[in-house]
Amino acid sequence: MASTPDQAQPRPRALNYAWVIWLFSTLGFLFSVPGQTMGMGVYTDYFIEALGLTRTQLSLAYLVGTLLSAFCLPRAGRLFDQHGGRVMIAASSVLLALVLIYISQVDRLLALLSGSIAWAWLL
Repeated sequence: MASTPDQAQPRPRALNYAWVIWLFSTLGFLFSVPGQTMGMGVYTDYFIEALGLTRTQLSLAYLVGTLLSAFCLPRAGRLFDQHGGRVMIAASSVLLALVLIYISQVDRLLALLSGSIAWAWLL
C-alpha cells in the first residue's frame, strides 16, 4: 500500500532514544555501586580496622542495614509513584552521596549507629 499525502511519515531521528535510556540506566547502576555489596566489599578491611570490629560484627551490621533498607522499599515505591523517576533518582543519588560522606567521617560503630559524629568525638 502506497502512502498518501494524508499519512505523514515520521522523520528519522539522528539518535535512537533507546541508546539514551541505556546510557543513563548504566550510569545510574554504576553510581549506585558504592551502596551495594560489591561496592562495600572493597572497604571491608578498612571498616574492620577503623571501627575495631570483627568480620562477623561487620557482617551483622551490614545485615541490619540491609534489612532496614528492605523495610523502606514499600515507602520508596510510593514516593516513586507520586513524584516520578527523575525526582527519586536525583534525590536518592544526593542521599547516597551524603551517606558516603558521613561514613567517611565515622570512626566508631557507636557513632555510626547513633547518627552523630559529635557523639563519636565525645567517646
